[in-house]
Amino acid sequence: MARLWPPVGGHGGDIAPPPSEVRAGGGAKRPLDLIEGHLTDNSPPFQAGSSFRPGFSAGVLVKNWSFPTDWDGPGVDGQAQLLKIQEFEHGGYEATIRRVDLARIGRVMEFGGCRGKREEREQQHKHVMRAAGRARRQVRHLVKNMAATHLATFTRRESDPAAFWTADDWGKAWDRLRRSAERVIGSFPYVAILERHKKGNFHLHVAWCGRINLNVIRPIWWACCGGRGEGNVDAQHIKVRAGLERSSRVASYISKYVSKMFAETGRFNKKRYWCSRQSMADVRRWVLRAGDLAGAMSEVKSMLGLDWGKFMRLNRGKLEPDHMFM
Repeated sequence: MARLWPPVGGHGGDIAPPPSEVRAGGGAKRPLDLIEGHLTDNSPPFQAGSSFRPGFSAGVLVKNWSFPTDWDGPGVDGQAQLLKIQEFEHGGYEATIRRVDLARIGRVMEFGGCRGKREEREQQHKHVMRAAGRARRQVRHLVKNMAATHLATFTRRESDPAAFWTADDWGKAWDRLRRSAERVIGSFPYVAILERHKKGNFHLHVAWCGRINLNVIRPIWWACCGGRGEGNVDAQHIKVRAGLERSSRVASYISKYVSKMFAETGRFNKKRYWCSRQSMADVRRWVLRAGDLAGAMSEVKSMLGLDWGKFMRLNRGKLEPDHMFM
């Protein structure tokens, strides 16, 4: 599986959007950076033209799936290369190429998915890791979608293991802080996730948009912790070359804790992170003609108008992938 997203500056730098891309509210939506131009709110990430057609399953249109016009189904093994694109509200997108079992997906679509109550037997290792992967991806997308600029870390003074807050205690404390902060600064987007210390207690990492006024937030957090000096808040502004890379850096940093929470805590059917409500575009999927990953990468390069040179950086005399990982 390969995942990639446009590097900072795109292809030719940031260009102001034309009048057609200005929102009704007066603010301009940051366009996606592509070689051939920019996209409006209602456009797909590229113009596939007549070479793709909508997908159908059991005679019903499958939303946001597209197939090559000359495609007559997957191979004998039912496998195909799939391009998946997630656009973000404040600009940019993330594209994923992976090999999928289309025959199995088609059967699930026609059947209508799984039914019944989730059982704790799903806590087998492979199921836990799959769930961790989905949660990590969701956290990464949420942070990029909100264009986070800061990282805040909330800690609590704890010396007695018997008095350590549980994950549920932290969830209640964060909810109390959020409600109190909203009365002062208004509603704000966030993604928050716990990290466990070696001695067993937790601290909380929060992706945040805009400057964090510690003179306001710290006293609120002290009240949640039981008094002045019983906790602390540390805020870090991520310094990068350009704005969209900042949210990518924050997303990469905070999403890694999701897998740790899944591996270290046995909280069945409990969320490992908390987030504000966000509006995110639907995922779009294109079944590719290529039969292997190398061919799929070449096909997507042409479809999206990408320059692979912009996805590499020189580090100590060696070229390394940048804004792309396998």
